[in-house]
Formats: sequence, C-alpha cells, structure tokens
Amino acid sequence: MDASPGEITPDHPDTPAPRPAPVAWAPPDQPAVDSPTVRMPASEHPTVQVPGPTASPVTAAPTTAAPVTAAPTTAAPAPTGAATAAPTTTAPAPFSLAGFQVAAPATSTTSRWRPRRSGPWWVAAAAAVVIVGLVIGLLVWSPWSPPATPKDVVAHGTSATAVTLAWSARSEGTPVETYLIQRDGKEAGSVPGSQVTFRDEGLVPGSKHTYAVVAARGSKHSTASAPVPVTVPAPSPTALVQQGADPQSVTLGWSPPADSPPPDQYLLLVDGRTTDVVGAPAAGQPTQRLLGLQAGSTYSVQVSAVWSGGGISAPSDALAATTADPPISEARLEASSGVDVAFRVTSSNSTDLTVGKSFTSSWTLTPTCGSGPCNVTLEGDFHPSGDGTPFTLTLVRNGATYTGTTRASISSCRGRSVEDTVTVTLTVATATRPDWIATRWTGSIQYVNPYTNAGGGYYCPSGKTVAVISASSPTT
Repeated sequence: MDASPGEITPDHPDTPAPRPAPVAWAPPDQPAVDSPTVRMPASEHPTVQVPGPTASPVTAAPTTAAPVTAAPTTAAPAPTGAATAAPTTTAPAPFSLAGFQVAAPATSTTSRWRPRRSGPWWVAAAAAVVIVGLVIGLLVWSPWSPPATPKDVVAHGTSATAVTLAWSARSEGTPVETYLIQRDGKEAGSVPGSQVTFRDEGLVPGSKHTYAVVAARGSKHSTASAPVPVTVPAPSPTALVQQGADPQSVTLGWSPPADSPPPDQYLLLVDGRTTDVVGAPAAGQPTQRLLGLQAGSTYSVQVSAVWSGGGISAPSDALAATTADPPISEARLEASSGVDVAFRVTSSNSTDLTVGKSFTSSWTLTPTCGSGPCNVTLEGDFHPSGDGTPFTLTLVRNGATYTGTTRASISSCRGRSVEDTVTVTLTVATATRPDWIATRWTGSIQYVNPYTNAGGGYYCPSGKTVAVISASSPTT
C-alpha cells in the first residue's frame, strides 16, 4: 500500500513507528525551567525517564488538569517518497513531582533529574555526628544500669570509738551519685560519689562489725562490696599497782584506759582466771581488794575493762601481787623429829647448875592439831649430862607464846630425888612459808625445888633455878 505524502505508515515493515509528540505538563503555578522532559503518549500515563545507575521509570499519577494540545505547524512538503516530519510542539511548562522540578524540553527526549537543595551538606553531616555521639554516650553511660560494685574496701585509722573505711572507685559503668556504707547489714551512712572514704563514729570499744559499700545512682544500687570484718580497738587499763596486803588479801589500784569512754566494769584476773567483777567508780582511780588468798603467797594479777555492748579489752600487763606473811602468832610450833635446845643458866641455888653454865639437850614438840597453830606436847629433860629424868608437859598456845607446867624429879637432896615444879615458856621468833612453820623460838625453863627434910637432922632448902633456852632450824 502506497503511503500518501505527509503520512507515516505505522505498520510498514521498513518504517519506524511514529513517536508521539512530547507534551509539557505542569501545575499552573510552576514556571517553566530547563528540567527533565516528560514524554506522554496519549494512551499511557505520563512517564519520567530519570538518568542514573538504574534508570527506573517513575510513573506519575494522572492529574485532573486539562490536557495540553500541541498546536501543529505547517511544514513544507517533503520530497516524494520521504517520510513526513513529526509535528513540533511548544515548550512545555515545568511541574513538581515528588519534590523535583520536572520539565520536557521540546528538543530532547532524554529525562534528567536533580534534587532540590534545602541547605549546605555539612549541616546534615554535623547532625549525624551529634546523633552518633549521643548514642555512643548513652551506651557507655548506661543510665538505665546500676553503678559498678566498689572494690578494695579496707578499714584503717581505727580508734576506741571510730573506724575509717576507704575503697576504690570504678571507672566503668554508670557514674556513682552516692556511696552507701553498711554496718552489720544496715545503712550506717553515706558520702557523695566523689568521695571514697567514710568515718564511722560512736562505736563501742571492743565491738565487732562487718562493713560493706554500695554504689548508688538514683534508685539504682550496685551489689554490696565484699564484706570487711572490723574489731574496734579496746584499750586496756594501765598502771596496775599493789597498794596494800595482808595475809589473805591484796589491795590493787589502776588507771582507766586512755583515749576511750569510761568502762562500765572491770574484770580482775588472778593467775589467768577471772575472780572479781568490779564496778567502775564515778570518778577517781579504781581500786579493788582481792580476798581469799593464801598468806605469804605471790599471784599474777591482771585487769580488763568492760563496756556495755559486749566490748572487753585485753588484760593489762601482769602484776606480781604478794600477800603479807601471817603474824608470827599464826606460826605452827613443831619439831616432831626433835630439835637441839640450848640452855644457859641465869640463876640457881643448885651446886650442879651454876650460873652461866651452858649445855644442850634434845626436845620434841608435837602439835596436837593437824595444821596451823595449836597446843604442843613437849618431851625432854633438863640436865647438863643429858641423862636427867625426862619429863612431858603440854604447852598451851597463847598467840606466839606457849606455856606449860608439870612436876618432875630434876633435883635431889642428899641423894634423895625431889619432885620439882617445872615450867617451860616458849615464844616463836620467826617462821617460814608456805606452811608458816616456826623456824626459831626462844624461852626459858625453871624448876622450883621444895624444902626437903633429908632426915638425920639434914634438910635441903627450897630454891629455884632458871635457864634461858633457844632453838632454831628444827628437823621435822
């Protein structure tokens, strides 16, 4: 089929299909600019060809604006057999599509796009950096997490009433707002997060406690630190002295502990055993008399301070306290195995026992009781040759003096025995511990002979002989 001049045969095998004329479309209020061109076939929706890596077509939604009709112009007739030229159109007006200025120049069938610039690029970059910094800060700071647990808690600088705690702050985790100090599981105080020491005061000397530290920020608390056991120092009493003594007791005095509150009580320890509980005096130096001790004995004495609440100090330095010796009157006179007694005649009417004569004889002294001082049975004689008639008498105790009287044949009258009255007096001079046995004693012995008729016109007048006696270091 032959084509008429000015016509394009679309189905001719050698002739390309005719292109529709480009149509410029834009809302009435947008000015025409050199923007991407839109080709709008009559039978299709408007299409924007966007150059770029993907070159994906963007389909614009149809609008209700009136179609724009291109006004054809009259072209010169083409030569015979040549295809007619496509009609030309007026310059299209630009329009806005999804934030872009879009236009279709009549001289181009290629689409181009360009974003509208709303500000410098560095504004967006700075905003991104700020946001990233905030995110990183939140992750590091973690305000929704509790602070890290304090570490390296130690106690130092303790006194009789206070303890100082110190610990190491943790650099990681949520910043600490407050440190809470626990004593025996209960809160004892707090310090700001910038402080890593705490002094707990008002404690009882000698008391025992367990401390821990908790880090806190708002309502968020860390776990408690490792527990730290602490024993508050309890000063001991000082200047323990012996102020007096008797055979059964000693009197002690001491000074209260220094740098501590006054104790409520004191404990007295004798040879390591508590024997007395002493109330603390309201003022002055405390004293105490220890009773029930053995005479002439030495004891190791110490004193401890006691505070209400369970605090007890260590014992003081030991004092060697010694009870007084018993009075000499309490000595036990005993020489059961015999003792050599020395005699010296001081007055006499005897021809055998002249004044100044000295000699010795053996006596035995046997107490009538099992222990302590008591009466004594004396057995002995009184004769320079030592072969005089023995006698026995009971010495009755009166303090340190023992006296006894008996009748014995000591003298003679013209060969006849005479029954004399013998009196012995002994006084204890010294004694020794631990049993307080008399070690030296003195006294006298006298015998009085009566007037004696010897018969045959002979008689012997009455008379008295006295000798002082002494003895020491008896063998028992």
